[in-house]
Amino acid sequence: MTLRKKTIIIFGITLICLIIILFIISKCILSASFANLEKQSITVNVERARDALLNNIDTLNRQAGDWAQWNDTYEFVNDLNEEYIKMNLTNNTFIALKLNLILYINSSGRIVYGKGFDLENENETPVPDSLVDHLNNYDFLFNNKNQKDGAAGIILLPEGPMLIASWPILTSERSGPARGVLIMGRYLDSSEINRLSETAHLSLAVCQFNDVRIFPDIQTASSFLSEESPAFVQPVSPDSIAGYALLNDIYGSPALILRTDMSREIYKQGRTSMQYLILSLLLIGLVFGVVTLLLLEKVVLCRLARLSANVLDISTSGDLACRVSMTGGDELSTLAGQINQMLSSLERSQYKLQESEDNYRTIFENTGTAILIIGEKKVISLVNTEFEKLSGYTKEEVENKKKITDFVAKDDLDRINDYYNRRVYKNIAPRNYEFQFFDKQENIKDIYTTVAVIPRTNKIVVALLDITDRKRVEERYRNLAKKLRNLAKRLREVDLYQSEERFQKIFHNSPDLIAILRAEDNRFVEVNQRFLDVVEYSREEVLGHKPEDLDFLSGQDNVIESAIIEFKEKGELQNFDLKVKTKSGKTVNLLLSAERINLNGENCRIIMMKDITKEKKMEAEMARLDRLNLIGEMAAGIGHEVRNPMTTVRGFLQLLDRKIEYDKHKEYFNLMISELDRANSIITEFLSMAKDKPVDLKSQNLNQLLQTLFPLIQADAMNSDKYIEMELAEIPDLLLDEKEVRQLILNLVHNGYQAMSNGKTLKIKTYTEDGEVVLAVEDQGCGIPNDIADKIGTPFFTTKDHGTGLGLSVCYSIVARHNAKIFFKTSSTGTTFFVRFDPALSPLQK
Repeated sequence: MTLRKKTIIIFGITLICLIIILFIISKCILSASFANLEKQSITVNVERARDALLNNIDTLNRQAGDWAQWNDTYEFVNDLNEEYIKMNLTNNTFIALKLNLILYINSSGRIVYGKGFDLENENETPVPDSLVDHLNNYDFLFNNKNQKDGAAGIILLPEGPMLIASWPILTSERSGPARGVLIMGRYLDSSEINRLSETAHLSLAVCQFNDVRIFPDIQTASSFLSEESPAFVQPVSPDSIAGYALLNDIYGSPALILRTDMSREIYKQGRTSMQYLILSLLLIGLVFGVVTLLLLEKVVLCRLARLSANVLDISTSGDLACRVSMTGGDELSTLAGQINQMLSSLERSQYKLQESEDNYRTIFENTGTAILIIGEKKVISLVNTEFEKLSGYTKEEVENKKKITDFVAKDDLDRINDYYNRRVYKNIAPRNYEFQFFDKQENIKDIYTTVAVIPRTNKIVVALLDITDRKRVEERYRNLAKKLRNLAKRLREVDLYQSEERFQKIFHNSPDLIAILRAEDNRFVEVNQRFLDVVEYSREEVLGHKPEDLDFLSGQDNVIESAIIEFKEKGELQNFDLKVKTKSGKTVNLLLSAERINLNGENCRIIMMKDITKEKKMEAEMARLDRLNLIGEMAAGIGHEVRNPMTTVRGFLQLLDRKIEYDKHKEYFNLMISELDRANSIITEFLSMAKDKPVDLKSQNLNQLLQTLFPLIQADAMNSDKYIEMELAEIPDLLLDEKEVRQLILNLVHNGYQAMSNGKTLKIKTYTEDGEVVLAVEDQGCGIPNDIADKIGTPFFTTKDHGTGLGLSVCYSIVARHNAKIFFKTSSTGTTFFVRFDPALSPLQK
């Protein structure tokens, strides 16, 4: 049988089966689907109506809480002053707050003041006796005066259901003891239900759970509503469907049934659509079958032969720029398009390979660090410009001509060869080590190196950092230690009295920290004043005690053990890095040297320490700034070149997405577009860290920016089930770039939300301190671990599963461009980020 006949038979059978299956599906499934869709729609409306009512209760609860926790209310319950009533309990207050009553109950349970109000007629009414009886029978509402939180909900009165909120009366600082309870109430009457209907844009009705005779359909619904099933949906007529929700009162018992209805337009439209679909399928099937039989030869087989010939020609010529030509929108044209895409992908791969090489070369040349690649037999195959500066050789003199061992000092040669062999063949050599480097002028430089093997090759990438200046500093410290040893030696040689007198002068007037410990029991024998100033202890607290008694060295057991072993082996200790915790808990970095001495016939150790805390902080800050500047310069250099092709690709993806023949690939197009947008946002964060990024400074108030952002921040908090509080003190205006400061605030707030669990509160504060304006963002998370605290603000460092590690880096860059300072304090109960703006050091004045 020929391909033509097989195609006709298979196509005919498939078309007939498809029409039958679609008919069955439309008959059996689509009707139920439209009914389900209708049910889901009314269920959503019920939830909206219920949420609108609960939001009303929540608003009333917040109003009651604000009034109850107020110093004026706290005093009013005691003295019942008329001024409070005249100023606060006017008719306008009840209208503005939409209240029907307010009660003040003292700590003895007596109502000291109460007022009812008719919102419809806008006149005062007496407090309902039914409410007083209710309070006497149910003391839940005023038994919370010993707590700091209120209660809100629904109660049923003979006059009708009422929304009510009760809060203990406390001071504005939420301190006590509570002087009673403040109760606010609002009737859930027809006007309130109409207002809720307008708010939710729904048709609403409410009836009491035990009185469902008003609406006959609610009698049926009430039998299905319970704590386990608080919502129910049922058609009430061929043209209408209703949804019901069960509302509990403040005591947790069923109280009200909320009803909303809507027209059954979805179900009707579904039935009509199904009829049109069946008719359309029959007509289209007949027409399509006839046309297919007439055009099969021309549309399918001839085009398939032509496509095969085109592919064969391209294969023979090997020209990837050629494309196959095929018109139409069927599988053959799709196949032709896929063949063209494959050819385009192959062509783009060649281009991307060249582009990747260019990007690699740009990064390789602009890292600010000398980098080289070592190939077979230790021959240097590639170096960058920084290596030329370090070595004094040009690239032409080094690449493929010199070995790495040509630059290594003789004393380090065996060690470097061993490291090379172990790294290449076993991958067990150290990644970081030091050695001495010879440049072209035979100058010796101390180098700190980082080594890595290029995957799937035997080539090694080596980064070289010149630490000659640091070594010189260490040499000065060693000389200082040597002087100390010479001093100790001279002290032993001179007369005891003179030596002690000289020793005391040198000891107590030295700018370095000096301490003497008895070798036998490791207790302090003597310390100088500089030692006491740094560790913040008095002489009496130190002398006679061991270092571990004062908790100087907690958490450094391995470091101390290493120092003890070295001291026992050599009898001395030189330039040993150590961290000491002061009495106040502050950490101080010290460079320690130690020597054995004999003092008054006792074997002792004299220890001299140099405070290098500032140097360590400056070194870390310079490294962080270098990384930020490097990333900013790279982003500014290649951001434009990357964004242009990304924009082109995104445009073509959107164009293809609109074509009918690619509907089945729509989800792939959307995924690619979203990933391109994500890459573009990352590039934007890169550009935010550029050192020379211009800022648009205008005089404005930080509090106004926060108040503008507050609705957005509050919406994020509600979406993530968290709370937000702002405490804004009066502060002066500053010169700020509004866009950058908005980004700074949103990044800090976003990080705070992510650090907290549900139900926690984030606080934003502003205030002035020491002439500076302070912005503080305080979360209630678990705090930042000590082992990563030093890495905060480092580009690409993140603890999140899908984070980029650029959020805080951008914050640090924004703060730097405003000549401000950023730091944080953390504990197990949360973390607070502080940004301090100094008006005297604003960028414009600088």
